[in-house]
Amino acid sequence: MRPTRRVDGVIGFIALAILGTALYAFLFEPNAVRSRNLTLYFPDLPASADGLCIAHISDLHLRRIGARERAVLRIINGSVPDVIVITGDFVSDQRYRNVSLAFLSKLRARLGVWAVQGNWEHNTGWTGNPLRDDLGKLGIRLLINEAEPLELNGSSIWIAGTDDPYLGADRVPDTLNATDGGFTVLLAHSPEILNRLPKGVQLVLSGHTHGGQVRLPLIGAPWARSMGGGYVSGLHRREGTVLYVTNGVGMTVVPARFLCPPEVAYITLRRGNP
Repeated sequence: MRPTRRVDGVIGFIALAILGTALYAFLFEPNAVRSRNLTLYFPDLPASADGLCIAHISDLHLRRIGARERAVLRIINGSVPDVIVITGDFVSDQRYRNVSLAFLSKLRARLGVWAVQGNWEHNTGWTGNPLRDDLGKLGIRLLINEAEPLELNGSSIWIAGTDDPYLGADRVPDTLNATDGGFTVLLAHSPEILNRLPKGVQLVLSGHTHGGQVRLPLIGAPWARSMGGGYVSGLHRREGTVLYVTNGVGMTVVPARFLCPPEVAYITLRRGNP
């Protein structure tokens, strides 16, 4: 074989590999929604909350109800959780707020749905009372630096939510004031909140980073570390607090995902030692 043919073959192989990777990243993986199941143990969890199942979604960035969004609905409504939490970034453009509301109206949970706002709510102007009113009509409670009790057979846990830490809008003392040391699940759009939490918050659920969205073999997504205080995806622990950062559902900047599929996280709380 002539050297030129060998070189041409290598170039052709590389071109096909690049094309195949691009097709996968732009067309397949963005719609390959996975269900991720975690069981977390807490010694101070009230007995009435033992086994509580929380479905966590984030960063929807909705523009339409397509294959990806229908997959999310199939996962959640196919195994109805006790609680659904949404950690911000419903849309990237306020023109799609009605699409977002149509999607959210289809979510089903036994005990309720709670949400916090992210940086894109602030960017688009769909924030504060207008967002609270729109979500409230669907039975979704928007938490902005506040907490609400979830009553469970005579005892309760707290669902708390801050405004977006990425924009510095969180007010942690105000958020936790009502909880009075009770078991708390804290919703915050950006996981950097973990770096400034006091002790006593048992679980934090966040998004914002999209898990990196595009992750490279061996090195992951180093560009995402600065977005969330060093927490890109998955489970993290700090001074007794457990943080879970979801990959989220939607995308921004580039409409692609690679080695970082969209997800619905199912988190089951159990009473006991980790």
